[in-house]
Amino acid sequence: MFLNSSYQKNEMILNALIALILTSTCAQPDTIDYWHVRYNGKLIKEYNANVYQKIIRFKSTQIKTNDIISVAYGNDTPCSSCETELILSDSKKRKHSLTKGKGTFKPLTFSLSDAQKTGGKVFDIYFHDAYNRTVYLFTIKIE
Repeated sequence: MFLNSSYQKNEMILNALIALILTSTCAQPDTIDYWHVRYNGKLIKEYNANVYQKIIRFKSTQIKTNDIISVAYGNDTPCSSCETELILSDSKKRKHSLTKGKGTFKPLTFSLSDAQKTGGKVFDIYFHDAYNRTVYLFTIKIE
């Protein structure tokens, strides 16, 4: 009777371990996308996929022709050589390529005044990569 009880305990422990291993390999990773936004080299925003208010405001009177926005985007599947792109969507939902690069979390930069030239005062900025993922990053509002 004692041996049978010990055998049942070991069998229960083994079944629990197998269940734990199977559950952990099927679960989704808990990492999220993240990105940093710089304005003329100064960090102004840090975002991730859980942030819902993603609006950056600029006063039109303070924008200079050489003002630069830089975005470094990363996720749980980094890539050092894949093609990346920042896309601007204007108020009429037209898409404009702002800049292209290679690799995740390598800064992509664009001129704020060039973005203004597409027309309108509100722009949505997206990150696009070689895996055909397009991720909304933030909105620029020029007041």
